Amino acid sequence: DLNPQTEERQDTLPFLKLVRPRRSAPKGRKPRARRAIAAHYEVHPRLGQDGAQAGVDGTVSGWEEAKINSSNPLRYDRQSGQFMVSGLLPLRPGSSLRIRTLPWAHLKAAPFLTYFGLFQLMPALSPSLLAPKGPPGDMGGPVREPALSVALWLSWGAALGAVACAMVLLTQQTELQTLRREVTRLQRTGGPSEKGEGSWRTASTKTQSSDGVEARENGERSRRRRAVLTKKQKKKRSVLHLVPVNITSKEDSDVTEVMWQPALWRGRGLEAQGYVIRVWDAGVYLLYSQVLFHDVTFTMGQVVSREGQGRQETLFRCIRSMPSNPDWAYNSCYSAGVFHLHQGDTLSVIIPRARAKLSLSPHGTFLGLVKL
Repeated sequence: DLNPQTEERQDTLPFLKLVRPRRSAPKGRKPRARRAIAAHYEVHPRLGQDGAQAGVDGTVSGWEEAKINSSNPLRYDRQSGQFMVSGLLPLRPGSSLRIRTLPWAHLKAAPFLTYFGLFQLMPALSPSLLAPKGPPGDMGGPVREPALSVALWLSWGAALGAVACAMVLLTQQTELQTLRREVTRLQRTGGPSEKGEGSWRTASTKTQSSDGVEARENGERSRRRRAVLTKKQKKKRSVLHLVPVNITSKEDSDVTEVMWQPALWRGRGLEAQGYVIRVWDAGVYLLYSQVLFHDVTFTMGQVVSREGQGRQETLFRCIRSMPSNPDWAYNSCYSAGVFHLHQGDTLSVIIPRARAKLSLSPHGTFLGLVKL
């Protein structure tokens, strides 16, 4: 049990830290380091048990303060099962926290499994906004008008954001005007302006001419870079979306193959060749596949594989459970992934069931690749 005087002092000190103005250290003395405000609580098991039990409303009780606390910003009330916050941000002093879970839930009471903690990231900017409302002598009174404090904080943040945005816009506008003046001057003179007369103009002629040549060279390099970027951007990305035409069942290998035809085709990096898709342009591709099954077999699915460079590889597979009632046996299986494909690779979709029943509609069964 805690001493009442000690408990009262622990409850009052955090409020005094918020209300009392911060004193600066006298000259010639080294200021004391500010101690971080943090709290860490753990649930300890009851005697003869390895865990804890939540209440009827899911409240987790039985919290105990850990020895690693660097300060005492919280006070736990065992009777109510609440944490009394006395100065942590962004919560107002006097607020309470309740840890809840499912009703009558069994909790593992281990320090690395069930714990609760708070840490103050920054000191209070305005203690008057966070101090509890009440008479001057009532330091531990209830908190009043919490919406006013939140509104003040939001208004301060909005005002600071608006000021920062205005300063950034003014700076960018000034720089933009300066650049416009420089561009206009270069367009008129073909180089830097030749203001001034007499000996200064004679002495700076060579410098201005060299600056003009450098400016023109920089402009030509910029135009060439833009031309290269434009040419790259105009290059079409390879896109191929396929829909089924027919299926073929192979009894010896117990598989069903799908024949495809292009529904959307852009670029020259991909080509549909009957049952397979050939890759002509190596790169990273998004590959997706869907099959709509009408089969009563307990599980159905498709396998997307790649064959090339002397080996065969399964890229991904999709499996779905099917109902035994033919009227309900309508399930689609969709899967996708990103893969690096090489030039000359062939892709195929195989259903590992002979005489598989699937939909040939373009919105139910399809296959596609998009080069990223």
